[in-house]
Amino acid sequence: MNNLKQMSLALHSCNDANNKLPASFGYFTGNDGTRNGGANVVPAHGGTLHYFLLPFIEQDPLYKDPVVNGDSWYIGSGNTRGFVKTFLSPVDPIAQTGFSANNGRPGTTYPSNALVFSPGSGGPGSVNGGWNQIASRNLTTAFPDGSSNTVVFLESWVDCSSSGKLWTESNCGQGQNGYQGGWYPSDLSNCANGSAMANNTPAIALPQFAPAKSACNPALIQTHSGNGMLVGIGDGSSRLVSSGISLATWKAALMPDDGTPLGSNW
Repeated sequence: MNNLKQMSLALHSCNDANNKLPASFGYFTGNDGTRNGGANVVPAHGGTLHYFLLPFIEQDPLYKDPVVNGDSWYIGSGNTRGFVKTFLSPVDPIAQTGFSANNGRPGTTYPSNALVFSPGSGGPGSVNGGWNQIASRNLTTAFPDGSSNTVVFLESWVDCSSSGKLWTESNCGQGQNGYQGGWYPSDLSNCANGSAMANNTPAIALPQFAPAKSACNPALIQTHSGNGMLVGIGDGSSRLVSSGISLATWKAALMPDDGTPLGSNW
């Protein structure tokens, strides 16, 4: 709960410092049109929302580590960089081993809500699937339904059926960038071409509440407790969402601009 609160509050500090919020992945500080922001650029211009929150969760040395080389993707490759405890649930046994995948890149148990940070042009409930997103929303424009009514970070297993959530992943591949955040229970590999999912309407589904490991579905998100899911909220708070939540209420909490009030089971 404290990790999610720290991350949610960090969004406010990041917004105050930059007058905007990062996309789930893409450009943020540089916006120079180069995929990696240019070689040897530190801090990186390209990266994930998690990367751009590092200075606001007391991880400035990692944010400015030369290993980033213009893109957060390079953090952790083949070494121990990137094991950030704030990004890992203390009750996820795999996460606490310093989970990594894809040549040592580090994982997270808290994917971001791409519906908030990477909105597509298809209207409420669409997601921008392009690789080279440029941050544009801020705390005012990101939450038409109100920041206290919108989920910004979700709980999930760091590793599900060998599909790891990597917080350094800076394109539409594996990772925290929203495409394994529970919106697409279909073919996740479609995002490999960078634009196949652009502006598609996601098929939002309820989380798996503490499933058996053999039943873990990497196209969904999972809780560590059968009682509910821990989430970070746009107003800087965190809370437990009951496992009795309805699909309609869950959708309303994820979509920042659909105008639907939260149900009584919120």
